[in-house]
Amino acid sequence: KNDIGVASEGGLHDGAVHHVGIVRKKNNLKIYIDGKMHNESTASGIVDLKSKGKPFVLGRSLDKYHAAYFSPEGEFGDLKIFNRALTSKQIEEESNCVPAMGLLIKGV
Repeated sequence: KNDIGVASEGGLHDGAVHHVGIVRKKNNLKIYIDGKMHNESTASGIVDLKSKGKPFVLGRSLDKYHAAYFSPEGEFGDLKIFNRALTSKQIEEESNCVPAMGLLIKGV
């Protein structure tokens, strides 16, 4: 199984609230900030988010050599996990507070 990660190109340390969306479809991962795609990454094989011993994390790296670099300096105010990959339009709507269908988990 492959690991995959994606990071924004630049920080979000401007004191404003931002919507960050991450979409995984097969072996591709995209990050959206405030409804616009900022970066993407593709793994060479199938990515399994349910791999034993490798937790799903937000805001930091599981790589011990880069963990400090990826540590967030903000807070996550709302978390939603869907049972399908959202489209670019749905991510944009989510960033404007229009809920998408298929919501599995919503938490803080």
